[in-house]
Amino acid sequence: NLFKNLVAFVSQHDTHAPRLTVGETFVFSGCSKDESIRLNRKGTCEKGKVGLTLKGLGLSHVKDTFVGNEQIRGVSGGQRRRVTLGEMLVFDTPLLCGDEISTGLDTASTVDILRILSYTNRLFRKISVVSLLQPSPEAVAMFDDVILLSEGHVIYAGSTRNAGEYFRNLGYRQPDSMDDADYLLAVASTDRKLLATGENHSAEMLATVYEESWQHANIKAEQEKDWKDNWAVVTGSEAIPKRFMQKYQNPFSIGVWLNLRRFFTLWTRDKIFIRASVIKNLAMGLSVGFVFLNTTLDSSYFGVLFQGNLFIMLGAMTAAPEKVDARAVFYKHADSNFYSALSYVIGEALAAMPQMLIDVLLFGIFVYWMVGFVPSAASFIIYLLLFFLFTFSMGQTMGLLASVAPTKTVVQGGGAVVLLMNVLFSGYIVAPNVIPIYWNWIYWITPLSWIYRSLLLNEFVHRSDGQQVMESYGFLLPNDTPYGREWIGYGFAYIIPYTIICLVASAYCLHRFRMEKQGGTSDIAEEKDEVECEVSESNTFNEESFIPVDLSFNNLCYDVKASKGSDKLRLLKNVSGVFSSGRLCALMGESGAGKTTLMDVIALRKGGGEISGEVLLNGFSQEKVSFRRCSGYVEQFDVQSAELTIRETIRFSAELRLDRTHPARTSPAEMDQHVNEMIAMFELQKQADVLVGNEEEGGLTFEQKKRLSIAVELAASPSVLFLDEPTSGLDSRAALLVMNCLRKITDTGRTIVATIHQPSSQVFDMFDDLLLLKKGGEVVFYGETGVCSSNLISYFEGLGVTPMNTGENPATWMLNVLGEHISAKGQSDGEDEVLSFATAWNQSSNCADLANRFAEINETRDEEMEIKFDSTFPVGWFKRDNLMGNRLVKIYWRSPAYNLARMALSVLIALLLGSMFIPIRNHLVFSEAEITSVLATIFISFIIIGVLSIVSVLPVMLNVRDMFYRHKAAGMLNYWSLGRALGTAEHRFILIASFLFCIMFLPVSGLAQNPDLSLKSRVISAISYWGFFTF
Repeated sequence: NLFKNLVAFVSQHDTHAPRLTVGETFVFSGCSKDESIRLNRKGTCEKGKVGLTLKGLGLSHVKDTFVGNEQIRGVSGGQRRRVTLGEMLVFDTPLLCGDEISTGLDTASTVDILRILSYTNRLFRKISVVSLLQPSPEAVAMFDDVILLSEGHVIYAGSTRNAGEYFRNLGYRQPDSMDDADYLLAVASTDRKLLATGENHSAEMLATVYEESWQHANIKAEQEKDWKDNWAVVTGSEAIPKRFMQKYQNPFSIGVWLNLRRFFTLWTRDKIFIRASVIKNLAMGLSVGFVFLNTTLDSSYFGVLFQGNLFIMLGAMTAAPEKVDARAVFYKHADSNFYSALSYVIGEALAAMPQMLIDVLLFGIFVYWMVGFVPSAASFIIYLLLFFLFTFSMGQTMGLLASVAPTKTVVQGGGAVVLLMNVLFSGYIVAPNVIPIYWNWIYWITPLSWIYRSLLLNEFVHRSDGQQVMESYGFLLPNDTPYGREWIGYGFAYIIPYTIICLVASAYCLHRFRMEKQGGTSDIAEEKDEVECEVSESNTFNEESFIPVDLSFNNLCYDVKASKGSDKLRLLKNVSGVFSSGRLCALMGESGAGKTTLMDVIALRKGGGEISGEVLLNGFSQEKVSFRRCSGYVEQFDVQSAELTIRETIRFSAELRLDRTHPARTSPAEMDQHVNEMIAMFELQKQADVLVGNEEEGGLTFEQKKRLSIAVELAASPSVLFLDEPTSGLDSRAALLVMNCLRKITDTGRTIVATIHQPSSQVFDMFDDLLLLKKGGEVVFYGETGVCSSNLISYFEGLGVTPMNTGENPATWMLNVLGEHISAKGQSDGEDEVLSFATAWNQSSNCADLANRFAEINETRDEEMEIKFDSTFPVGWFKRDNLMGNRLVKIYWRSPAYNLARMALSVLIALLLGSMFIPIRNHLVFSEAEITSVLATIFISFIIIGVLSIVSVLPVMLNVRDMFYRHKAAGMLNYWSLGRALGTAEHRFILIASFLFCIMFLPVSGLAQNPDLSLKSRVISAISYWGFFTF
C-alpha cells in the first residue's frame, strides 16, 4: 500500500467516467492525491497544477468536454489517451509507469509528452518508465535508457545511445533505410535472423550474452555503488518522504465527499435516465392507483404493498450491471490510493438517494392516496420511509453482489436468486404460518419480510378488525399471538443495520477481491517468419468482383452540440479531397483534428449532428444503400462475437454482403475458397477454428483481432475500405504485416483510406496520398506524397518551415512543423501576422488543382460507373433470417455462463418452490391460507422464471445489440431479421428450461398427484401446466 503512493501507473486502457469533463477528471484526481489542489480551489485555472497539466498535454481547449466512450460522445481517442496520462500527472510521485502511453497519439504529440516527462524528471529528480509498441526514432531518442525484451528475456538494458552499436557489434546489420527504433524492434523480434550476418541468436542466448557483457557489469557496479553511497544507511521509512507515508492523502470524510460529488454529477448528467425513471414511476403509480382506486378489499392492500416492493427489487436488479462497469474506474483509483473502498461505496450510495427519493415519491404518493390507505400523516410518512429504506437496502444488496460477481451475467443470475428469496419468503406468496419449519429461518432474515410486515401493520393497526385481517393471512408470531405496533419499529431496527452491513461488506469485497478482465491470449502460437501478405490471384481479387470507385467530397462541414451548454462546435470545416481507386490514402493530423470524424461522416456512420457538403462516388451523389453495399469500415476497437470462430465470423460477413454476381457465390466450394483466402492473407490459418473470445475469458490476442476485423470487411469485397487506426496497438512487425496487406489490396484497384498516428518511415512510404488536417478540422495538405514524400516536403518547405533533416521521418516532421509559428509570406519576422496553414492551403495551386479536379469529375462521369443496386440487401430475407438464426444458436450454445446458469436456476427455483408444500402435499382439505399460498406460488413461478429470463438475457442481448448495430451500418441486416432470429434461437433453450422446471416442481410440490384423478388426467394436467408455463 505504501508503494502505491510512490508510483503513478498509466494503464494501456482508457477507463474513465464518460460523463465527467476532462477538467473535472483532472480535478478529481488532483483533489484525491494532493491536498494543496483541493484547498487552493483553483480548479482548471491556468495558474494551478491542474491547469498547467491541461496546458502541457494540449487539452486546455477541451477541458469542458466530456471524456466520453463508445456510447457517449466526447473527446477524440488521442485526447482520451492524454486524459489517461494526465490523470496520473496531476499529482506528484517519484515514479511514473506508463503502459503504451502513445497508443492513439500522433508522433509529435508523443514526443511533446515525452519531452515534458523528461523535463519534469530532471527538474524534480523523478523517474519515468514507459513501454512502447511502435516508437518513432524521435520518441526513442527522448529516453536516457532502454530495456529491450524478447520472448520474456532482457536482451539489453542500458544507454539508448549505445543500444544500436551493441547489437551491430554482435553481428546484426542495420540497413540504411531502417531507423534506430525499427532496428531495435527488429532485433528483439524473430525478424533478427534477416539482419544476422553471422550466427543468429535465440532470445535466451542474447540474454546470456548480455549478462556476460561489460554493459551489464557496469550497470550492476553502478547500482551497488549507488546503494552503498546513498541508501545503505537510510533505509525503511526514513528513505521515504513523509507525505508518502500516509496511505490516503485525505481524511475519510473528504473521500466520501469527493465521491459523493462525483457520482452526483454523473447522475445529473444522465438526463435520459432521469426522464425515463420519472415517466416509469408516474406510469406505474397511476396505473396501480387507478386499478385499485379506493379499494375496499383487504387482499388489494396486501397485493399493492407487495407489488410496490417488487417494483423496487426489479429496479435494483436492472441497475446492478452498471456497477460492474464502474468497478474498473474504482480499481484504477484504488491502485493509486485515491480513497478507501468504504468512502467510495458510501459516496456512491449517498449520491443515489435523490434518484431513490424521486422513485419513492412519484410512485408512493399516487398509490397511497388513490388506493385509499389510512388517511393519517404519520402513517403516510412511515409508509414513505419504509419504501425509501427498502429501495436503499436493495441498492446496497445488489451493490454487494456486483462487487464479487465476475461478470454481468453472474450479477443478473445472483440478483434473480435474491429476488426469489425475498419474494417467496416475504409473507405474501406463502403465508408465514404455511412456510415449512425448515425454511422459517429464511423468512426471518429476508429484508422484504420485515418491510412488508411493517407496511401491513402500518395500515391495519389503525383498524378495529386489523388484527383479525392479519391473522387470516397467516401473520402471527411463532406462539400464535398477533403482531403489535412495536413491530413497525422492529422493521426499521432490522433494515438499517442490514443496509449498513451490506455497505461495509461491499467495501470489503471491493478491497479484497479483484474481478478484473483478463486480456485475451491465443491458445495457438504463431510462427513469425517474414512479413509478407499473399493476395491470391483467384476471382476473389480480380476487377470483375467489384466496381472501382473514385470518392470525392467537397466542403464537408460537421457541427455538434457542445457537451455543456447550448453552443455548437464545428468539428469539420470545409474539408475537400478525392480518394481514388487503386490508391492508398492516409488521413493524418494532430490528436483531435477530426480524422475519425471525417471518415465517419463520409462513411455515413454519424447519427447525430449537422452535416453539410457534397460526397460523390464516380461523380454521382452518395446514396445510402448503394454506398453501404460497396464499402467496408474497420473500427479502431472493433467488436466481434466472442462465441464464434475466425472462420465462422468471416464467412458470415461474406454470405451476407457479397453481391449475387460475385464469383464466390457460384458454389459452396467457391465460398469456402474465398473465406480461406481471407484467413491465409492475414496469417490466421492456425487460429481459423479458434473462438474469438473476449477479455473476460481469453481468446485471440489484440493483434489477431485487429487482423480479423480487416479480414471480415475485406470478405465483402468492398470497392472502398475505411480503416480507423489499423496499426494502433500493434508492434512494428504486426503493423508492417497489416500495411503490406493493405498495399497489395490497393493494387487490385480498390480505394483504401486509413487514419494513422505514428507510422514509421517504411509504413508512411506505402501510402500514395495524404489528407492532413489541423485542429479545428481544417485541411492543410492534400495530394500525392511523391517519391520519398518529395511533394509533401516541397510543399511545406515552400511555406518557410524548418527544413527536414536527412533521415528524419516525414510523417513526424510534418506534424512538428504544424506547431511552428512562422510569418506569412510578405511579412517581416517582426510583424505579428502568423502563417495559417489552412489559409495557405486554400490559396495554394494544389487547392486550385483540386477544385478543377472536382469540376472534371462532374463533367466526365460515366453512367456505366454509377454505383447502384437493385435491392437493399445482397441476399433475400429468408437467407438473412436463416444465417442470423444459426449464428445466434451458436452464440447461445457457446455461452455456458448464460444457459447453464439459467438451467441451474430453473432447477433450483423449482426445488425451492416445490419444497414449500412438502408438509401439506398429502392434505385432502386445505385451509384458506394454504390454498392461497398454493395458488400464489403457481402464479409466482410464472413471474419469477419470466423475470429470470428477462434479466439474465440482458448481458447477452447487449453484445448481440452491439454486433447488430455494426451489421446494420454495413447493410447486412435489418431489425426484422434480428427479431425473427432471436425468436428461433431462444425458443429451444426456453423449452429446455421450462421442462427442467416442471419435472422438478410438479412432483416435489405434489400438485400432479391428486389421487382422485386417473394417470392419464394427471399426465394431461402436467403437460397443460408445462404448456402454459412455457408459452
